Amino acid sequence: MTGSVKINDAVWRKIMKNIVEVKHGTVRVGVMGDAGEEKGVSLAEIAACHEFGTSTIPERSFLRSTFFGHGAEGLAKICEKLSKGLIEGKLDEPHALGLLGTWAAAEVKKTIRAGIDPELAEATIAAKGSSLPLVDTGQLINSITYVVVP
Repeated sequence: MTGSVKINDAVWRKIMKNIVEVKHGTVRVGVMGDAGEEKGVSLAEIAACHEFGTSTIPERSFLRSTFFGHGAEGLAKICEKLSKGLIEGKLDEPHALGLLGTWAAAEVKKTIRAGIDPELAEATIAAKGSSLPLVDTGQLINSITYVVVP
């Protein structure tokens, strides 16, 4: 008895279609240029001064440390889940990138709330009434967001 094999590649074609349709957008996370000002200085400039440090402000990285330090594993996991959703056709690219941006902004805020080294000087703690770096009026942490750039 001779048999024949019939190949049904409909699932494979659907997966390939979903992959080809991804346009490779970019998610930018942080304090955007239009976030506003505090005491005459843009919040984006304040964020940059803290992220990289200045001659009078020590570096307190809240962006890089979130994604290149302790958060790298979480970033890999969320990207894996979103990629799977894209391949399976359960997510479209704008929705997946929006979910990634929402997750990333929340992770940055979590990093700040957990506290960032170095500790504040005693004079700074006395002046603001808190020992938590980068949180004073709440404007900086509340301005952390994301944008999707096609």
